[in-house]
Amino acid sequence: MVLRNKALQEFIEARRGLPFIWGKNDCCLFAADAILLQTNIDTASSYRGKYSTSLGAKRAIKKRKANNLDELLMIELGNDIAPLTAINGDIALILNQDNELAAGVIYRSYIYVLSPRGLSQIPLKAAIKCWSVKAISTKENS
Repeated sequence: MVLRNKALQEFIEARRGLPFIWGKNDCCLFAADAILLQTNIDTASSYRGKYSTSLGAKRAIKKRKANNLDELLMIELGNDIAPLTAINGDIALILNQDNELAAGVIYRSYIYVLSPRGLSQIPLKAAIKCWSVKAISTKENS
């Protein structure tokens, strides 16, 4: 199930005013919530509420045997796709304003990324890697 544009837009807009909170409303959980909304699959169930700081998030990544967010997303979401093939609702990996890896949600040629500075809108061409939400759904159901 892929969200209609209006539902995805409403999801993004609803998050615009919420504060960034590690372990509750951070970039990874923003992306995971978009996946959950579209597929009913919670790719972050084992992370929710397990950390409350940047260091805690890094420890959670290490616990999953990943060295960074890129490796964690590969473990949790599977194979990446070419950024130019990504569609609304897909997940993207970018370098944020602080030159750190961050996960975001694609909508209308932009990547929406949550950071302590708020929700940012970044051009899709900034994507390092992308993951298809449709493929995540197919992977979980097989």
